[in-house]
Amino acid sequence: MKKGEYIKFIDCKDPIEVLEKVRKFSSSLSGDEHLIRSIMLDIHASIENRIKQILFHHMVLLFFRSANGEIDSKGKDKLANAISIE
Repeated sequence: MKKGEYIKFIDCKDPIEVLEKVRKFSSSLSGDEHLIRSIMLDIHASIENRIKQILFHHMVLLFFRSANGEIDSKGKDKLANAISIE
């Protein structure tokens, strides 16, 4: 979706109307409550990403290390794609 098409998609005239409509769709939280919720979701996403990085590192060492200690780059790349490492 191109920039600005979202306005037509939810039948609005301008970005301010979009904000009002989305706020009604999302919940009846106050501005401060929305801010707190947003911060919590951001923290959660950061923790999830860090856990993925840790798991990736350990799984690569467990499953893709050859007998001579080298890492199989094909397997490593496939694992990175499978667990969406950023």
